[in-house]
Amino acid sequence: MTNNRYIIENIFEGKRLDWWLKKKFLNLNFTYVEKLIRTGQVRVNGGRVKVSYKVLSGDEVRVPPFIFKKVKKILNNNEFYKILSQRILYCDKNMIIFDKPYGLPVQDGSKVSYSVDSIISSLGSELGSNARLVHRIDKNTSGALIVARDLQSSRLIQEKFFNSHIKKLYWAIVAGRPEKDFGIIDFPLKKKIIKKNYEKVVIDSNGLKAISVYKVIDTLENYSWLLLSPITGRKHQLRVHCAEIGCPIVGDRKYYDNMDKNLIGVFSMTQLFAKKIIIQEGDYEKYSVEAPIPSHMKAIINNIGFKYNKAKLNEIELNFEKKIYDY
Repeated sequence: MTNNRYIIENIFEGKRLDWWLKKKFLNLNFTYVEKLIRTGQVRVNGGRVKVSYKVLSGDEVRVPPFIFKKVKKILNNNEFYKILSQRILYCDKNMIIFDKPYGLPVQDGSKVSYSVDSIISSLGSELGSNARLVHRIDKNTSGALIVARDLQSSRLIQEKFFNSHIKKLYWAIVAGRPEKDFGIIDFPLKKKIIKKNYEKVVIDSNGLKAISVYKVIDTLENYSWLLLSPITGRKHQLRVHCAEIGCPIVGDRKYYDNMDKNLIGVFSMTQLFAKKIIIQEGDYEKYSVEAPIPSHMKAIINNIGFKYNKAKLNEIELNFEKKIYDY
């Protein structure tokens, strides 16, 4: 996804396109917005639409790049903190678990103007003294993310990760189908510089140990819906492991070698979602924190036609959770 393309979230379904654009870019007036749509400079799913078009969940809206020169950016760390504060899933004296939105980087980088890390660093007094990240999920992976409230809490949480007292469950929509309905993926991983400023994680016998567990929820046409759990926590682990077994994650432009680069809408978005974090306290007590399903994943599940039976899904997830504690 480029920064001038947006996926409509389900909360905006049925709203007029001109209304959505005005909400998205507060400094634009309606006359200018209507002109952009009427002249075809704003496109929906690659095509022209009327000003009165009512957006659907999962629609891809493309705006002209020059719009950013006209619009004064109003989003700063305080604004993003407001967004994150509305997405708190769990909070106690040691941690806050956020539902990280799609497209928000976790860490700063050379091309990153804001991230979860920079937000919590600048607003640490509101989150807790010395609030800090304790694990990471990719920019285009949405879902549950833990932030420790201080240094001591960070050490306690890191110890839980090390002792496998914190487990993470993901959903992924992948191309193809694994050979087995349940399996262990055990391939060591190593970072490799492909060219200047471009790095990939590759399978390498001299790399770091990396283990992932998967379960097929459903398969239809040439797509599968997987439950995944990383037993180890290597960079891009699930993405590389899925690609290695011949089932790359839909929308993953880095590791899906045969992906059609002209895809639009939800099929062009990375379909990996950090759904649940399970935390063990003591020998037997556990509790879990679950993120709501993001609109782009709901849209692709409906688009492909996967069966969505909540009771059956809960049963599959509970059985899967029992198995991952064997590793």
